[in-house]
Amino acid sequence: WLELGSYEGRSAIWTLANALTHPSSGITCVDMWGNMSSERRFDANLAAVHETARVVKIKSHWRQALRQLQGARFAGAYIDADHRAASVLSQSVLIWPLIEPGGIVIWDDYELRPETGVIPVRTGVDAFLAAFEGKYQMLHKSWQVIVSKTSDA
Repeated sequence: WLELGSYEGRSAIWTLANALTHPSSGITCVDMWGNMSSERRFDANLAAVHETARVVKIKSHWRQALRQLQGARFAGAYIDADHRAASVLSQSVLIWPLIEPGGIVIWDDYELRPETGVIPVRTGVDAFLAAFEGKYQMLHKSWQVIVSKTSDA
């Protein structure tokens, strides 16, 4: 599983406890952790639930991390690293080839009202969905958008 935007690790912990329950499953968490306190909380939160062995932590900008991960395959991805439409669209396009057919992609904050002058997450997600029409099945569309990848083409 791939997570862009891990912050304090709470979504990674939830995913490990509720979706990635097999002991051999794991999650790759990508975040820049712009301040030390959020990175320390991420490390402490994962250590507190004894999950550090199932986590690959990549401290990097999402763009560099996704280049590093090219060729890898994931059962799913959670996208919550940037709330600007252009970034969300870029993340989505770069992640899509990494997701196995049948895999899940989740975008967070679809209904978030952005700061003035910022094009919202919704615009980036909608652009991706329009461009990849026929390659996914819509599972949920509200605060989060969830699709299942149906085609590798």
